Amino acid sequence: MKFGWPNNLVDGLEWFGTITGIGGALVVSSNIGYVGLGYIVFLISALSIWYVAWKIERWGLVTMSIGYTLINLWGIWRWLLEPMVTV
Repeated sequence: MKFGWPNNLVDGLEWFGTITGIGGALVVSSNIGYVGLGYIVFLISALSIWYVAWKIERWGLVTMSIGYTLINLWGIWRWLLEPMVTV
């Protein structure tokens, strides 16, 4: 891919996944009380990058994205869902 405006779905999702990944990292690392939201943004990023990696057949990135997806689901459970269940 050349640098420039995305001209197809894969290019667009690559940039979308990159931007949401950076955004999720900023939210979680800022420790401003929205960690659960950060994990949701991270999950969106991981799923976007997973799709891109699958389409371009980069199996290492697919594996990493699956790992990130599972970790983010765990974070969503711990920060958002578990507190509602244990109340």
